[in-house]
Amino acid sequence: MNITEDHIRQSNLIEGVTDEAEIGQSWIAWNLIKDHPGPLNEFMVLELHSAIMMNFLLLKPGGRGSYRLTNVTVGGRDCPHWRDVPTLMDEWLTDLTNTPRMEHIRFEHIHPFIDGNGRTGRMLMW
Repeated sequence: MNITEDHIRQSNLIEGVTDEAEIGQSWIAWNLIKDHPGPLNEFMVLELHSAIMMNFLLLKPGGRGSYRLTNVTVGGRDCPHWRDVPTLMDEWLTDLTNTPRMEHIRFEHIHPFIDGNGRTGRMLMW
């Protein structure tokens, strides 16, 4: 997929992120993943999240580049228990056999991060 600045802008707008610095940070994240050789892996997902969230979350457990360490509810739906996230993400990475859209939905249902799941998931889908 040929990603443009408009893709990045629209993806960030879905999350209410309009800061121009975040457009640049998202470009950095996109270049990180598009230039990654080989299959997608956990390290790459965590690096992508860290790059996208560089200006948002403090460097602490469960912050940027780390799976969440708390339970969350999104849209009235309880996400999987935080202790299950590493296993669920490993299963997700091992079984990327559906369409990008369906894999994005699977990723969002796992909701591996405290924040930035949408932007990270959309980049993975692209």
